[in-house]
Amino acid sequence: SDDAWFTGVAFGEGVVAAAGPGDDEGPALIGLDAESGEELWRHEEPTDDCSTPIAGGGAFYSRCRNGRLLALDARTGAEIWSLRDPETRQAGWSDGALYVVDEDRALRAIDPADGTTRWSYGGGRGDEGSPGPAMDIRSLPAATGGALTALGEEQVVALHAETGGERWWFASPECCWEEAESTAGGGRVFLATGERMLAFDAEDGTELWRIDQPSSEQSPSVVAEGRLVFRANSGSARGLRALDPATGDVLWSAAVGETLSDPPLIADGTVYIDDGSTLIALALT
Repeated sequence: SDDAWFTGVAFGEGVVAAAGPGDDEGPALIGLDAESGEELWRHEEPTDDCSTPIAGGGAFYSRCRNGRLLALDARTGAEIWSLRDPETRQAGWSDGALYVVDEDRALRAIDPADGTTRWSYGGGRGDEGSPGPAMDIRSLPAATGGALTALGEEQVVALHAETGGERWWFASPECCWEEAESTAGGGRVFLATGERMLAFDAEDGTELWRIDQPSSEQSPSVVAEGRLVFRANSGSARGLRALDPATGDVLWSAAVGETLSDPPLIADGTVYIDDGSTLIALALT
């Protein structure tokens, strides 16, 4: 209908999934064929609405306000598993695994096959005997080369993806800012604080470079096809910028959109960004 509402979308296995209205205008998760737009399936929760789906491993995952964490088959919408998980605050897919951050500020790795917890870190539960802190985790991890990097209240920590054990950590008052975001790719970890961008070696945490970035509102970065791309919503750097991930050198900038609400998407040499009313496509190089 003309007044139908939908959240952000996810794509996987040739299917576009979104949270939107059900048959009785209640909430539902809906899967559409990416080429034709034909509705393939819908999953209605009986008590409350669900978050924007997360795509990964042939499934879509969603958190619902009734406390359920769901896994649905991407092609059919059939429920693979569900679990009561009312403490989950954030959920995301990274490097072949599902991760959640709960109310206790613990990061948990969830087995995408059955929903069981593989390991947990943070919320006062760090490695026993580790020199690092059993810190509270406030962000979903960024993954590269078998390492997961997450932000604590005043620390950056890298964990082994298989076990949740610490690889390295360091104190960084900058990372406790609410605006701070991290991403990873190509064996590097990138931290955007709102005032500067920093790069670290994912293997040992060595700082590789830093640049001033005069923006108080900065997006999560995207690393793909040899570029580090991010948006800024204020200051002299308003718009999109592309950096060389190895050096931090600015490759190009584009003043697009008054308010860029979502991170950019990179595919086949093109950067896509939604400025709230228009989908903009720019050449990556």
